[in-house]
Amino acid sequence: MKVQICAFLIAIALAGISVTGQDQKKDAPARPNFSGTWEFVGKVNKVEGGPRRLEISHSGEQLQIVSNVGDFFGDRTVNRLTLFTDDRGERNEVLNVPSNIVIDSKTKWEKDKLVRRYSFRYSLPFATGPKWTGSTEVEVFRLSKDGTILTIETTSVPDLPARVSQGVSSMESPRTSFTKRYRKV
Repeated sequence: MKVQICAFLIAIALAGISVTGQDQKKDAPARPNFSGTWEFVGKVNKVEGGPRRLEISHSGEQLQIVSNVGDFFGDRTVNRLTLFTDDRGERNEVLNVPSNIVIDSKTKWEKDKLVRRYSFRYSLPFATGPKWTGSTEVEVFRLSKDGTILTIETTSVPDLPARVSQGVSSMESPRTSFTKRYRKV
């Protein structure tokens, strides 16, 4: 009798877990697929730089992003990033002048937006002050309702040597934010 009661209680508990899990999936917002070729909309700002064209392949929990990026000197560089949307983390090398940068990041879904958080440092070989700088950044990817516009919002906080060289005290935390929009081709 005790075995039957225990089995009955376990069955009820499992049924409750199953139903609860189904409700959460039903209520969760649809996660967009970012696959496609995306062209930058607007004027390219040399200070912000950034890619003019993105090729994105999005399958399951993995995004492959190939971007064509311009730098301060007008040179073109192709970067390839791999992002995992399950917050496991990723390491990508970004081609940059005068040296490449290795970026460790974590990417995860927040409702229908994909959020990537990362920090990086790079050397300043010709600097008279600090010989390195870096930044902590958050990128938020989202699609328009019709899926034709990709918006990437980036918020950046420079590391201390960059702030000191700009005459900002270490107590302040200047943030730079910008939004880029891409149209699906």
